[in-house]
Amino acid sequence: MLRAARGDIPLILWSLLRAMLGHRHGPTTNLPLTLLLEGLAVTLTLFLYRSATLAMGGGEGYFSFIVAGECSIALPLVCLRAPLEALQETRALGVLEVLASAPSPLARAAVTLSFAQIAREALRVILMLVGAFVLGGIERDFAAVPWLAAQAAAIPLFLSLGCACAALHLATGRGGAIPYWLCTAAVVGAGVYFPTSQLPAALKEGLDLLSPFNLHVELSRKALSHDGFSGGLALRWLTLTVLALGLGPFLLEQARRRAENRGAWGAT
Repeated sequence: MLRAARGDIPLILWSLLRAMLGHRHGPTTNLPLTLLLEGLAVTLTLFLYRSATLAMGGGEGYFSFIVAGECSIALPLVCLRAPLEALQETRALGVLEVLASAPSPLARAAVTLSFAQIAREALRVILMLVGAFVLGGIERDFAAVPWLAAQAAAIPLFLSLGCACAALHLATGRGGAIPYWLCTAAVVGAGVYFPTSQLPAALKEGLDLLSPFNLHVELSRKALSHDGFSGGLALRWLTLTVLALGLGPFLLEQARRRAENRGAWGAT
């Protein structure tokens, strides 16, 4: 089990830097496979180095901990920002207004265009898991099927939240950085690179209660380690998903109507 001393401020700062540099500008965006593999090699090397450093101080199992967190958070982060990026790309191509004037919901188009990013990130996650397995960071009997099911279940929820973020930007012309801020906060707050027990107790309890990222990472870690999870966690996940599926597309449709009334498609 992972053992880390409370107040490991350098580790928290390192995870924050990793989140800011790795998830917005990392090797996941439209790069050839060779560069993707190089980026993964560097990432796994950093994980191994940090794991060895903690082991010298009495920590155990950090490599498997961080790989599980990194792979579990990957798809939710992409799903959160992909709808907005897809709409921004259609604007750059000059087809956003045409796309928005179609009879089908705008959320359907934004989600459809997001799957290219999701597929690339899924490939990166699989390659990272394979690399970690070769390096001994994942046990041979890890619960692959429950973990993969948890990742698939995350896609509808976080794509819907991504549609809500896109709606804010489409309606106001502002807030384009919000998905990236949320991604950075999620990586740190969900305990991807360090246990959430390192956070102040009140902050940890608030994040565990309110953040879907924390819930997803917890479910994923339990699935990966054969721990299983309570019906309460599953019910919370189902409730959040249903609410998001109703709210995200609705907000994006309202934002489209507002943009049509203002003639403000160029604001996106």
